[in-house]
Amino acid sequence: MTALNRNNIPDTITTLEGLMAWCASTYSAAYGGKQYGERTNIDLQSFGRNSIVTVAGEENNTSTFLVGRFAVPLNPQIAAATNPVWLEIVEHAQSVSLPSGYTV
Repeated sequence: MTALNRNNIPDTITTLEGLMAWCASTYSAAYGGKQYGERTNIDLQSFGRNSIVTVAGEENNTSTFLVGRFAVPLNPQIAAATNPVWLEIVEHAQSVSLPSGYTV
């Protein structure tokens, strides 16, 4: 588990898009070096990774996107749960600190 409070989130984040970019970047920096077996125990995947890429499509006059892949452990009973998905996470066993540069 990585402790987080609202004061860790920069005040300059004022939109959902900004929050998503901050969360994706912070999660990748904190857990990107850790891996899990996705299909088998030898098919290791990073818990988080992202990059800035130029894509074929365009949105609001830009084709430069933050593209990522993230894996967040969930309650195995999620299908029967009525809570929002963020209340059904299973925290990482190892605690890490928020990486330098990702906090205020």
